[in-house]
Order: sequence, then C-alpha cells, then structure tokens
Amino acid sequence: QSPEDVYFSPESRYVREFMYDAATNGNFMAVVGESGSGKSTLREDLIERLREGGDGVVIIEPYTLSMTGGRDGKPMVARHIAEAIIATLAPGTTIPRSQEVRDRRLHQILKESNRAGMRHVLIVEEAHDLNAHTLKCLKRFWELKDGMKRLLSIILIGQTELMDRLGSTQSDVREVVQRCVPVRLEPIKKPAEFLEHRFSRAEADIHCVFEDEALEALRDKLMVARDRSGHGVYMGYPLAISNYATAAMNLAASMGERLVTADVVRQVRV
Repeated sequence: QSPEDVYFSPESRYVREFMYDAATNGNFMAVVGESGSGKSTLREDLIERLREGGDGVVIIEPYTLSMTGGRDGKPMVARHIAEAIIATLAPGTTIPRSQEVRDRRLHQILKESNRAGMRHVLIVEEAHDLNAHTLKCLKRFWELKDGMKRLLSIILIGQTELMDRLGSTQSDVREVVQRCVPVRLEPIKKPAEFLEHRFSRAEADIHCVFEDEALEALRDKLMVARDRSGHGVYMGYPLAISNYATAAMNLAASMGERLVTADVVRQVRV
C-alpha cells in the first residue's frame, strides 16, 4: 500500500538503487527474477520514488496486457514502444503512420522534452516475451541523443528466461547483450525478518503467532528439489514466504493451535 510496507533485503536494496541510478542517468539495465520475487514491487517503488523525489524523470510504460511472446499472441514491437513514448510526452499528438516520419517525430519530442529539463525512463515489464528484433530496436532507442546527452533510460523487467536471452552469444542479440546490464533478484536469506517486517506494518508481533522453531521450519520448507544429500534450491522469495506463512496460520487455526508450531509448518502444502 505504501513504500514503507516494502521489505528490502540487502540484495533487493542493491537492485533498488541500481534501478534508480539507471532511471536518472540514462542507463540500460534488466531486472530478472523468478515469479513472485518482487520485480513488480520494485517497479512500483521506483515510480513512487521518482514522482515524489522531484527528479524530473518522465516514466514511459508501454501496455503489455495483451502482448505475449507465445505462438498465438501478439508480441510487443518497436512501433508499440514508439507510440508509447509519443503518447506519454505529447498527449493528443497524431502518431504518424510512416515509420520514417514517426521516428523523426519521436526523436524531436524527446529532444524538446530534454531541453525543457526533463529526463525519460522507458520501463518494459514482461520483457522475457520480447523477440530478438524488438530487443535490437531497444538498443537503438537507447542510443537516441541530443548532442552527447542520452535521451532515454531503459529498464527491462522479466522472468529468468530474460537472463538467458541476455546471456546469449547469438548475433541477433549481441548488440543488446553488450549494452544492457542484467541484475538478478536473489531470494530473501532471512524469511523471519521479512515476516517480522510484515507483521510490524500490521502493528502485530510475529512472536505472538509463530514459534521460533516454526520460522526455522518455514525456511527449510522453502528449499525445493533436494538431492539425496539434502541439498536443494532455496526459493525464499516474497510471494512464496507469504503463501507458506498464510497457509501455516490457517492450518494452525483449523487445528485449534494457539501458535504456529514447527509441526504445523511441516504439514503445510502450497
């Protein structure tokens, strides 16, 4: 509901500052993470921060509601991005049908806005669905300048497939790979601290709900795909932690338990 509600681990705080630096200094970056890792929350936090901080940064967000990279979907293309930039910076402007005229108009609008003291950041969600051609075009958008001053920062936000795309050595995306800096959102190392923060925002004490052993068991529950030696993949992302904690509280209540115990957590199925 507010920036104060957001829990920042040392790792997510680093990504937060990286995003802010990119937005205000003309950089090109990608935020990559698993589903439920907090990517959209960081995007919302960045927008709040830019709007309230008086940084003079215009936020441009192409709509991705009906766009997908699937076989039957309609992927985002460079034209959609150009239209989003023009519509944001010059509302009501007729968008030229000719690509040449549209591109010239877009560049001119960006330069006029820049000379009026504004900076611009393009934020693209679901960027893992972008095709190779659109990724290459993003590099050209990023290279638009007024003299030596870059006119557009770009922040891509996507799931782990995007990291694979940006780690490719294939010629069709090499130009983008060399310029876009990917940053991965890591899981929360201490889920108990995350839950303590969430409880405190609701003016509640987590220790009146969870036993200490239950919080340790919850972290263990977030370890998946274990091998025979017990090693696995830790999936301690905000959504997963919240889902397990909620399920554990509901299960404890249905069992008539006064507190969530480690045994209750071990019985949770999400």
